[in-house]
Amino acid sequence: MNILLRPQLPYGFDSFESVAMLFDGPLTITVSSKISVNSLKELVSYAQGAKRSLTYGSLGPGSVTDLYGLILSKALGIPLTSVPYKSTPTSLLDLIAGRNDLSYMTPIALADHQKSGAVRILALTTNHRDPALPEVPCVTELGYPQLQASYWTALHAPKGTPGNLIQDYSAAAIKAVQSDSFRKMLVSNGQTEKAGGPEKLNAQLQADRDYWGKVITENHIVLE
Repeated sequence: MNILLRPQLPYGFDSFESVAMLFDGPLTITVSSKISVNSLKELVSYAQGAKRSLTYGSLGPGSVTDLYGLILSKALGIPLTSVPYKSTPTSLLDLIAGRNDLSYMTPIALADHQKSGAVRILALTTNHRDPALPEVPCVTELGYPQLQASYWTALHAPKGTPGNLIQDYSAAAIKAVQSDSFRKMLVSNGQTEKAGGPEKLNAQLQADRDYWGKVITENHIVLE
């Protein structure tokens, strides 16, 4: 993301060797329980009837949470305004208090507050439901495949790392992620095993360039 946003960085995509894709996880489309919204359809109606732009907490300009708000605004046809925060906990407090309308935090950050009724998770940004939150639909089943997005973790190495080492590191990483203990940890964190070698990671990088790069270009976002 930084490479897409910050043209003055001393490195680019070609500065690294892809080693292994490890796992990913969804964002959420979540509202404060202070507003009477229980679905994406109701969110659109609520926004159309409001005499203001709805607000959402983000981690600042260019962050995934900031950019996802732009994507959601375009997909639903409603005005949304990003409110930057230095940390997720402070943003969560304002969401619960109703000082913001929306959030795109991860399910693990919101699960307890969803159960208590302090917030409502309207959808997961995936093409499947989460067994830990079986009542929450995913964006694809709601008819918004363009809202599918994830955060992910992978391994890279410096450009020029010998190919045999890349193969060894990749095999070891994939073996670790696919172990029962690691998979169990991922499930408890609301994440999904997505282990694969350099080809799979390269495909993820290209998908992100297409997805996030489009919104960055369309909105002329450049960071110092």
